[in-house]
Amino acid sequence: EFIAKPFDEQDLVDKINALLKTNSPEDDIEPEQVEKVKYCKVSLEDFVSDKTIELDIFIQLKPGKFLKIAHRGGKLDEERIENYKNKGLKELYIRQEDFSKVLDFNIKLSKLVASSTSISIEKKERFLLHTAEIIMEKTFVDGVDKSFFDNAKDFLNTSIDLLSKDDQTFTLLEALNNHTDYLYAHCLGVSMYSVMIAKKMEWNSTANLFKLAFSGLMHDVGKKEIDPELLLKSRPELTFKERQMIETHSMRGKLILEGLKSAPSEAVAVAFEHHEDILSQGYPRQIGKNEIHPMAKMVAVANEFCNYTIKGPHNPPVTGDKAISLLNNLKKESLDHAAFNALKTLFPLFSS
Repeated sequence: EFIAKPFDEQDLVDKINALLKTNSPEDDIEPEQVEKVKYCKVSLEDFVSDKTIELDIFIQLKPGKFLKIAHRGGKLDEERIENYKNKGLKELYIRQEDFSKVLDFNIKLSKLVASSTSISIEKKERFLLHTAEIIMEKTFVDGVDKSFFDNAKDFLNTSIDLLSKDDQTFTLLEALNNHTDYLYAHCLGVSMYSVMIAKKMEWNSTANLFKLAFSGLMHDVGKKEIDPELLLKSRPELTFKERQMIETHSMRGKLILEGLKSAPSEAVAVAFEHHEDILSQGYPRQIGKNEIHPMAKMVAVANEFCNYTIKGPHNPPVTGDKAISLLNNLKKESLDHAAFNALKTLFPLFSS
C-alpha cells in the first residue's frame, strides 16, 4: 500500500487493517470499483503550486486499479511533483465528476448545472453514447499515433459529458448532430485533432485543452443556420452567392457563441477565425498571421485535415498519410507552420 505525506493516524490504521484481512472475493473488490467510478487524466502541470487542492488525486497502477495519492483538502508540493515527473509520469487522474474543478474558473460551467432540468437525463445519456460511437467509428484515422488518439478520445468524451449538463450547450450539440449526416462527426474530429496538435506543441494545461476542445466542437456551429441542401453541394456546384452564404457561417458562429453563457471567449474567436490563413487570404476579414488567435490556427489545420479524413457528402475518407501529403501539396503555405508540423508528427511516416 501507499500512504501520501502528510497522513493521519486513522489512514495508517485503515491501510494496515485492510492488509491484515483474510482475502475473500469481496475483499479483492475496491470500493471505487464497486461504484464504477469514472476517472479522467489531468496534466501534472495543473498541480505545480503548493496550494490546497479541492479534489482527490490518483495514479493508475494498472487498468481499472487506481491509487489515491492526495486527499481533498491536502497539498501536492513541488518535490512530489518533480518526483512523479522523474518517474516518467506526465498525467494524474481525478474522478470524472471533479473535472470541472480543474478548469479555468472563468468558464464557471458547474454553476449552470443545478437549474438544468428541461432536458431529460435519459436523453442526454443516449446522446453521449451516440457521440462515443461516432468518435470510435468515424474519427479514427489510419496511421495516427494510437496513444495520442486514445488520450484525445477520452478527453473529448469527458468534456462533452460536462458540456451536456448545460441545456444551452447540449441543444447546440444536438443541432449539429441533426443538421446533416456528416457535420457532427466532422466537428468531433476537428475537436480531437486540435487537442492532439496542441499536445504535440506541449500545451499541457487542462483548462486550455478544454477550451480548445470546446472550440473545435463549435467551430462550425454557424452552419446550423444554413440550408442543409446548400451544405451538401460540392464547391464547383455553388454559385458565387451560395459560396458567400456558406462563408457567413463564421460570423453566424461568432454571434451564436457570444450568446452562449458557457462559451469561453476563445471559442468565439475560433468560430470567427478558423477560415483565416497566414497569407491573409482567408475569410471573413483577411487578417494576418499575427492577428489570428493561436487556437484558431490549430483548429484551421485540424479542419483541413478532417475535410480529407472524415467522410463528407463528396469525399471518401483517405488515410492520415495521404491527407498530409495532400495538405503539403495544396495548403502548406497557408496553414500555420507550427500547428501543421505538429499534425505531421502524429503520424510515424512524417515524425522523423
